[in-house]
Amino acid sequence: MTLGEWEYRTTHLPGSMRISTIEEVLEELDPNDEIILYDSGPGCPASRMALRTLKARGYGRVRRYAGGLEEWARVGYPLTGEGTV
Repeated sequence: MTLGEWEYRTTHLPGSMRISTIEEVLEELDPNDEIILYDSGPGCPASRMALRTLKARGYGRVRRYAGGLEEWARVGYPLTGEGTV
């Protein structure tokens, strides 16, 4: 997830993780990992910016889920976090 800590605590995709800085990315994720980025939805630029940053750092298997939390919830997939029922 490419949003802030509060947003992550409130609602996120099950099994996803949030990393807040490029330094954390470099420590936690291998450039060969398959990484899927997401944010709140189509109008949010956070995952697009993260995608460009990771690709520039040599992460070749990185993609973006453009629909984000908005689409995920709309189609009825499960969400988790303090703000979910």
